[in-house]
Amino acid sequence: MKRVKKPVFFIIAALILALTYTSVFGVYTQNGDTKNTWIKGAGDIRWGIDIRGGVEATFSPAEGVEATAEQLEAAKAIIELRMVSKSITDYEIYTDEANDKIIVRFPWKSGESDFDPEKAIEEISATALLTFREGKSYETQTVDGEGKAMHKSLGNGMDPAEIINEFGADMLRLWAGSADYHADMRCSKEIFKQLTQNYLKFRNTARYCLGNLDGFDAGHLVAPEDMLPLDRWAITKLNDLIRRVAKAYDNYEFHVVSHAINDFCVVELSSFYLDIIKDRLYCEERNGLKRRSAQTALFLILDSMTKMFAPILAFTCDEIWLAMPHRAEDDARNVLLNVMNQPFDAYALSNDELAKWDQLIRVRTDVNGVLEAARAEKRIGKPLEAAVTLRADDDAAKAALDDVQSMNLPELLIVSQCLVGGDVPEDAVTGTGTNFPGLHISVRNAPGTKCPRCWMHSEQADPETGLCPRCAAVVAAQKAE
Repeated sequence: MKRVKKPVFFIIAALILALTYTSVFGVYTQNGDTKNTWIKGAGDIRWGIDIRGGVEATFSPAEGVEATAEQLEAAKAIIELRMVSKSITDYEIYTDEANDKIIVRFPWKSGESDFDPEKAIEEISATALLTFREGKSYETQTVDGEGKAMHKSLGNGMDPAEIINEFGADMLRLWAGSADYHADMRCSKEIFKQLTQNYLKFRNTARYCLGNLDGFDAGHLVAPEDMLPLDRWAITKLNDLIRRVAKAYDNYEFHVVSHAINDFCVVELSSFYLDIIKDRLYCEERNGLKRRSAQTALFLILDSMTKMFAPILAFTCDEIWLAMPHRAEDDARNVLLNVMNQPFDAYALSNDELAKWDQLIRVRTDVNGVLEAARAEKRIGKPLEAAVTLRADDDAAKAALDDVQSMNLPELLIVSQCLVGGDVPEDAVTGTGTNFPGLHISVRNAPGTKCPRCWMHSEQADPETGLCPRCAAVVAAQKAE
């Protein structure tokens, strides 16, 4: 065997040692808090970022403003706190004092199956609002509607007593609980008028729930296995709200609480759930399972929202609490004497079931667009006068219809009839979906007689009363009681 010369041996050994050192410790330069890494060592590799991929976001002060070292460190601490509160624990964050920048690198938050960089940047931007000011102070202040600091000399101050007299004490509390205190808090009558709309959305939602819980026995809730899927969907969304609000309170993020509850009232409830269950609440048998299932969901929603919003809307929530039914374990004297609810996991839908409801909502949005077109052409009046036909011309639309075909589509779309497949009637108004371009939707007048009780059109209506079979059965049962 040929011997290796000593110089070659030492060169190879030196290379091995160099590669070993590089793989363990990496190669980088350090300039204060700024670290430029050329080759990452084992200790520098962030498996969630470097292996799975992540997002890099850069934050800097407004143009023309120089941030101090204290301000950069304060902003860095805020971002770190917000990241942890959003369950983003695998991240890199450092300051670049020379360029007045804060650089953040992180993977998508835990639990996400799909990586969306744009959404990730949007989220970190929304949860890390930074305000850099000249000087060494990093403080927030209350400003008027135009962003000017309030001073007596400027005459732009607002007396809390006047606000309470005009808008109520709860509106003043809602303003304080809706503003992000990490930035300047704007205060003006116009802002209070805008907040009034948010307040009314919550109050009107509560009134809807209270109006349909009359006579409801909160001690006998419908069991999870008996609850209708739509009502379980609502409770699943409620569970998400409960978890988000609990985390926000733990982090003193009161504006997250108020915005989350408002969005829940508008998006999940008013625009979808409450609109659909009106028929069941008004027309089904009073003590039947379908109506009690919806009432159980309404009770859990109202009970949870009232407890969650009580620290902010103390007077309003106590008024609601005194008017609503209660369970035996509740303290009926005051809402603040009760503990906020934990998620109702027994009622929750699985992820696969929830995905089907997401498909239904997207299909419903497409159908509503064509229904509005038919109403604009005066082909139909109310949606209950419509019969809808759905056809799929591509794989995406077909998959969506396969997911929702087994659901009660007339109830969920709030129409009298819905057919999947088949020929398009000649007199129909047609259109295609926005969410599903391959979904073809046709709308025509529903055949049959309009039921005077539920207003749905039926081809099997009673010739004497005009009642549809469902309403005829309910009325007969009521007479028999």
